[in-house]
Amino acid sequence: MHTSKDLILAAEDLLRSTASYSGAEIEAARGKLKRQMQSLKDQASRGAKLSAQRIEQAAQDTQRYARQHPWQSVAAIALLGIAVCACLYGAQRSANTKSQRLRRSWISR
Repeated sequence: MHTSKDLILAAEDLLRSTASYSGAEIEAARGKLKRQMQSLKDQASRGAKLSAQRIEQAAQDTQRYARQHPWQSVAAIALLGIAVCACLYGAQRSANTKSQRLRRSWISR
C-alpha cells in the first residue's frame, strides 16, 4: 500500500530526474508538481497536528474521568482484563484442540 510519503518521495525523485530538461511545458509541469507536493505536505502536517491534539484531549479526558470516578475506572479495567484473558484462553484452547486433532490424524496413519 502506498502512502502519501511514498508519493512525495516519488515526486521528488521525478523532479530531480527532470531537472536538466528544458522547455516551457516541462517547467510549467514541474512548477505545478512542486505546488501540489507542498500542498500535500502542508495537509499532512495539519492532519498530524490535529491528530496529536485529539489524542492529547482524549488522554486528558480519560485522566479527569479516572480521578472523578476511581472505582468505576478500576471496575472497567478489571472487566477489560477479564475479557482479554478470556479471548487469550479461548484462542489457546482452540489451538490446542487443533493440534490434538492433527496429532491423532498423524498417529492413526
